[in-house]
Amino acid sequence: MGYAKIAWPLLVMLRLPRAHNQDGPFEGDLEGWLASVKIVVPDDAIKPIDAYFKILGVAHSAKIEVHSLECDGLRVGKTLVDGNEQKRANGGLSSHVQGRDVEVRLEKVAISCRGTVRYSTSMGFSGSANAIVSMDDAQLSTTLRLTSLDEATPEIPNNLETLSCASKLKLQLDIVSGTAVTRLAEHIPGLVGKLQNMLNTKLDEYMCSSVLDGARGHLSTLLDDMHSAIGSYTDTTEPECPSWVESFMPLEDVPLLNWARRFSGRVVHNHYIGNAVNFLYPTGYWPLVGPDEWALRQPTCILGSNNDTTNCAAARSLHEHPPAVLRVDLNRADLGANISGLDVSGQNALLACSGNASRAHLQAVIQMTFDGWAGGAEARNLSAEVAIDVMFGSTNLSGAFFVGLDRQAFNAEPIWRYLAVGCLAPSVRQLQAIDFTANLQIERTSISLLRNVQVSSPLLAEAVELASNLLNVIASYETAMVAVLNGFLRQNLTMLVTKRLHDWASGLQHQQCPVSPGQETEGGKHLPLINPGFASFCMWTAAVLALAAGAVSVVLPMSVAYLGSKDEVSCGETSDEIESTVALAGWTCQPEASLSSAEDNYHSEESRSRHCCHAWWFRDALCNAVTVPRHISVGMILALVACLFFLMGSNFLPLAASFLNLESQTDSWLHPRSSVRVYNVLMYSLFYSIKALSEHGASLRVLSVVIAIFSGVLPYTKLLAMIFCWICPVALIPVSWRGRILWLLDQIGKYSLVDVFIIQFISGTLYTTISVGDDADPEADPLVVALRTNLAAGFISFVLATVGSLILG
Repeated sequence: MGYAKIAWPLLVMLRLPRAHNQDGPFEGDLEGWLASVKIVVPDDAIKPIDAYFKILGVAHSAKIEVHSLECDGLRVGKTLVDGNEQKRANGGLSSHVQGRDVEVRLEKVAISCRGTVRYSTSMGFSGSANAIVSMDDAQLSTTLRLTSLDEATPEIPNNLETLSCASKLKLQLDIVSGTAVTRLAEHIPGLVGKLQNMLNTKLDEYMCSSVLDGARGHLSTLLDDMHSAIGSYTDTTEPECPSWVESFMPLEDVPLLNWARRFSGRVVHNHYIGNAVNFLYPTGYWPLVGPDEWALRQPTCILGSNNDTTNCAAARSLHEHPPAVLRVDLNRADLGANISGLDVSGQNALLACSGNASRAHLQAVIQMTFDGWAGGAEARNLSAEVAIDVMFGSTNLSGAFFVGLDRQAFNAEPIWRYLAVGCLAPSVRQLQAIDFTANLQIERTSISLLRNVQVSSPLLAEAVELASNLLNVIASYETAMVAVLNGFLRQNLTMLVTKRLHDWASGLQHQQCPVSPGQETEGGKHLPLINPGFASFCMWTAAVLALAAGAVSVVLPMSVAYLGSKDEVSCGETSDEIESTVALAGWTCQPEASLSSAEDNYHSEESRSRHCCHAWWFRDALCNAVTVPRHISVGMILALVACLFFLMGSNFLPLAASFLNLESQTDSWLHPRSSVRVYNVLMYSLFYSIKALSEHGASLRVLSVVIAIFSGVLPYTKLLAMIFCWICPVALIPVSWRGRILWLLDQIGKYSLVDVFIIQFISGTLYTTISVGDDADPEADPLVVALRTNLAAGFISFVLATVGSLILG
């Protein structure tokens, strides 16, 4: 894969050779691990040294060869003694940037090597010695320049040039054993010192030639592999958009999207938005570099050329232990921007989003972990976190998405219901990221160390600083970086976002659209407290009863009067037309003979002739009063039952609802030019409100009891009492008690309008607006976010029931 091609040379430089001894493991100790790594240098790695010197004014020559060189104790930087511990001080590795040149300086480098030095001189003697070659104050500095060999634009850096190099190894040569000639040479004045100076001179030359060339070759290989890997991003083609389907919802007809476009242009203009994008991978990290393809599995040359083993200063073998592994994870990414413009638009199923920022800041937090064997020493959990910060100037980011929504299913739910994504599931047909593009100016880049390894390592902090300087040089190739970024976004980000969208859409299919507030049953524990179906039945029943009451009270008398004017009949006479008409009113005529003599004494002749058709058992009920016309008696009962059904319908419907709206205002706050509901804040319904208040503390529980009594029990009690007082005979409700009840109902009936006033009060007080935008255009309608409380059908039903009961009572 492309990542492996880029990182392979880097891994080559990071891994050190293995030897047979095993130290550690070093848990989180980077510099302790480096000091224990054994570097075995092949015999052919260091070429024979030809040296010339004078003894007593006589010129001589010598040939020196180094064999079986093995080194350890690598340390960069000064060591401070703190009690019984030695601690590494800062300043061992430093770097500076000037233009596209990077100066790297190593100081206080210490290492100890053991090997065999063989020499022969023109004086005719030769020998060998087991020597210790050590250094504790070596210095190495070099200046590198990053260039591009591309002939066409964009130029991508792929070459590293060495501008200067200086090496001061300051090694110390100590001969511990050897041949007799060697032991004799120790006593020749200045011979060991001259050998030491010659070794320093030649090894300094070697460091600035073979070793530096080898390191530069590795870096150039890395840059070349990077060039090959990322160069393909500059040749991406325009993506294709899926086909439009007639059943899809045109996005330009979605009110919320149109409002998003209007609001975004005003709300975010010249505003700084921190964490505009806050990426946090669900599992805590997003693997950028995995253990499989990043394991170093082949024998590798550390210093020198991979292709020329005779010029390799440190070769490694991997047959003894499992391969070492480098893992790189993206923990999080944050993007903040000073937004100068934002646009969201839709056409058919294509959703286009673009944003402009005068300045933007991107931070990506990377975690790097290294585990495994190298140089005979085992490293465990060498883990650190670095932050990559990039400051952008003028920036434009845009993205295109294909959003296929079924028109019929989408329009089946109000816009504000889509805040519950389960309600959106039935309408989602196709989601796909089409394209992402970026145009930006890179002002500054940096890499900082957020979390050091377990045993704090100044060397790691200095290496991160070097990486930061190299990143600054790479960022100077802005045109190439922008082209590569666009290609990366188009090839990788579109696939990633599309996969996420598909996963999200698949998850939607398993989600249920939650019922509206108040319509929950909590698993069948109770009936819905807001039940539009049952309320609709009550409303229709009430309407039919109200029409019947009107027909009996108004139409029936007019019909009887019309028929009586044509053919007058008495109550005792038989008339099929009048009998059928009266029967409709609920009575059937009884023969006069069926009335007892007691009844004759009870009624006067006139009243008996009026009520001869009434049933005997409720003859003294209020509905049979002499002053009450027959049709009014029946109409009153129908009207009272109608009020009862109107009241039940209002109790199972919302009286009002508070919504958060997006509006464009005019001079009248009551009538905005346009309004889109986006969020249901609260529903007001009798049973739902009582339950909600009872679940929110003792003080509100008392209020719920008060509402239950005065808005729930009292209206039903009043209507039922009126019905019973109207139809019950004196035997059930004596006249005195009936009068008291009706008087009490008349006194408290006026308080039935309190609920109406409270709903109107809530509607008036729960209204507020927040103006958005800078209102720079005086001709444009002011845009506001408004909280409005609107009356619902339940309120109309409640008013009909209340006012109707007041009229009837």
